[in-house]
This record gives sequence, structure tokens and C-alpha cells, in this order.
Amino acid sequence: MINKFFLALCLILIYVKASPQGDDSEYIQLSDLVEPHHPLWQGSLFTYADRDKAILKGIHFLETQASDQEHFLQHARDYMLGMKLVAQSSHNHLIISSATRVGKEMSQRWLKAHESTDPATLSNDDLRMLTGDIFNGKRYGVEFGELLNKVKTTLQNKKFSSFFNFNPLVSVPKDFQDQKTGRVVSRWETWQNALIFAYVLKELNISTLEGEGTKLFLAVLNWLPQLKPHTHVMDQAHFIPNLSAVLQLTYTLSDYEFLTLDKEILSDEYSLLEQSLPIAIDYFQSVEAVGEIVDCLKTFGDREDNPNIQRGITYLLAEQNTDGSWGGDQEKNLGILHHTTIVALWGLREKFDHGKGPKEEAVVTMLKEHKAKFPTQVNNQAHQNVFANNFAQIFQQLGLPFAFPGGGQVPGLPAIPGAPSIPGMAHNPFGNFHTQFSGS
Repeated sequence: MINKFFLALCLILIYVKASPQGDDSEYIQLSDLVEPHHPLWQGSLFTYADRDKAILKGIHFLETQASDQEHFLQHARDYMLGMKLVAQSSHNHLIISSATRVGKEMSQRWLKAHESTDPATLSNDDLRMLTGDIFNGKRYGVEFGELLNKVKTTLQNKKFSSFFNFNPLVSVPKDFQDQKTGRVVSRWETWQNALIFAYVLKELNISTLEGEGTKLFLAVLNWLPQLKPHTHVMDQAHFIPNLSAVLQLTYTLSDYEFLTLDKEILSDEYSLLEQSLPIAIDYFQSVEAVGEIVDCLKTFGDREDNPNIQRGITYLLAEQNTDGSWGGDQEKNLGILHHTTIVALWGLREKFDHGKGPKEEAVVTMLKEHKAKFPTQVNNQAHQNVFANNFAQIFQQLGLPFAFPGGGQVPGLPAIPGAPSIPGMAHNPFGNFHTQFSGS
């Protein structure tokens, strides 16, 4: 461990040409900032400087990976959004300038490669992705004038519902089987994709034949209570899509982590995230899941004084590879090493209070109405106990301790019939989170 972090320190100092160790000049001096050499929290093995150097090394890895033009164009949306979220959440001048520079250069590269694209000739999936890429690039101040105007014109002549297998204005999404692949697509996955696309249309001020972005976003959001209660880890068909959808819900409602969300209004979603973090660490051992869950828990106001956040950050810092990346052979084989690294950086980044979200009063009103009408859609005591009991059995098989978030005794309820053991489960099914949109 010592050699690993010593090597990381040496390489990152060479890369960023930072000030000598102990020089705090690279930090923005704010009243709430402790000294860089201080531990992240009392008893932490890692300091603020350790975290920041890990982030800088991750940025360097991503910049190197993106130098492959074919790879970059295939995953540009991950890179552009990823760098922006890192840049907007740091006291460290080097992190801000490095992430901003890399992200802006990537956005300009993307525009150069796509400025002659005719949106009218694209499939619905490709058009949706193109629109999301423009949204990500505009966050750096890059102008997409002519291309964006073409996208707007094309979408004005399309129905929003034509992009999905349901019409959010009239019906809730349902599970369906993809005719091309035979894969059963969870209703949560369909809902998530519609929510993100509606959010992008809202932010870019784009209308479709079925209305403008805010109307469409509210239409999709309105089905959230009908999709609940949230599931648990034993439901292999829905747990990961459900968790992924809640993560993307958190991102869109907070303007991608810029605003702070209310735990009370979204108590079901906060509880699912809180309960899923130890699962991601101890069961799936997934950097992908840990990074995004920690990031979203911070959006609800949790900070480094929270034991859950401490576990997540410690896990992420300990899992970084010597080249600055996160992930192992599975992530390499899936081609998502870059995305695993990005979400690890999200889990490590700081969070500032830029105000309360969501920013639209109509969205806040809808969420409050949902809460009043459906106050106990998830994590009622019986559901929580069944979940905990089954998960505790799996940990017992592994000889591992299991502490359910919030503590307390787990009643000896019967196991869910057919609950799988560890050997029958995929090691890291969280690896496909990135396919949904990161903006994508």
C-alpha cells in the first residue's frame, strides 16, 4: 500500500508540476478548508492532499486514454460530463484548471468531428445521444450554434414517445423483451432513459411534437410512484436498473450534483442509496457503484463525518491502480475502464452548497405531492427486514459480518424462495451502468 501511494505521489507531482510538498499555494483559501496535510476525517488514513493527488492522477489517466481518437469519439459523453463534474467540485486550483482544460479540449474535439453531421439522417438512438453530447459540451461554454439549431429543427418534428417503447404522457413504462437481442429490459431502465432525455431537452430549450422539455420531464417524473416500491438485491431482474435509475434521478434533479436535494421529499430514494452502498462495497466490490452512490449521497447532504461516506471514500482511494485508473480485468474487457475511473473521481470529489434543488418549482411541487400521496413506498419495516435477512444470509455464507445501515436487530424472517448464493451471481453487474447515458 505504501509503495502504491508513493508511486502515485511521485507521478502526479511530475505531471502537474505542482508546488513542493507542504506548500498550500495550490489551494483556494476558503474559511471551511482545513490544511491539505490534515486527515479527511478523524482517524482517516488519507489526507486531503492524498485525495486531491488521486483525483489529479485519475484526470491524467483519462486524458491519456482519450488521446485515442476512435475511443474518445465512442465515449465522448462520458469524458465531457465526467470532467465537468470534477471541475465544479474542488478547492484545489490544479484540479479545477486540469479538469476544465481537459473537458473543454474534449468538447472542442467532439464538435470538430461532428459539426458536419446532419441530425435528420440519424436513428432515434443516435439523435438522442448526439443531443446529450451537445448538452455536455455546452457546459464548458463551447458554442454548437449551427449543429444545435439543426438538432432543434429535427426534434421539433418528432414525437418524444417515438424514442421509447412507452408514451410518458399517457402510460407508465413496463418491462419488455428487446426484439433484436432477446434481453428483457426493465421498466426502470426505460424510465431512466426517458427522464435523462427529457432533462437534456429541458436544459437545451428544445421542443418536440409532444411538448417542450419541462413538460416532458414532469410527465416522465410523474410515473415514479407507479414504479415503486424500490426493489432489493435479491431481485436480479430489477435491482441494478432500479438503483441506476435512482442515481440518474438524483443527478437530473440536482442539475448533475450542482444543487442539494432534500432527504425528506426523496426519502425512499435516499434510503435505497444508503442501503446499497455496503452492498456495492462488500458484495459486488464495484468501484462503478460505489463511486456513483457516494457521489449521490453527498448530493443529499451527507459528508465525510458520515460513516457510510467514510467507508466509500476509503474504498475508492485504496482501489486506485498505479496508472491512475480504477477497475480491473472485467472493466478492461467491458471497455469501461475510463468510465469506472470517472465515477471513482465523482465519489472522491468535494461538494459545495450551491442552493437547494430541484430548481423548478413545478418539479418540487410534484415531488411533495408524491410524498403526501405515497408516504411509504419503500423501506417499510417488513420490506426492510426481508431484504436485510436475505442479505445477511449471503454474508454468513462468506463468513463476513453484515451491519444493516441504521443498526438494530434483524428479525429471523424466512428467506425469499430461490434466493441465489454468491457463486450463482455475476461478480460485478454494475459494470453496465455507463450504457444508460452519463449524459447518455
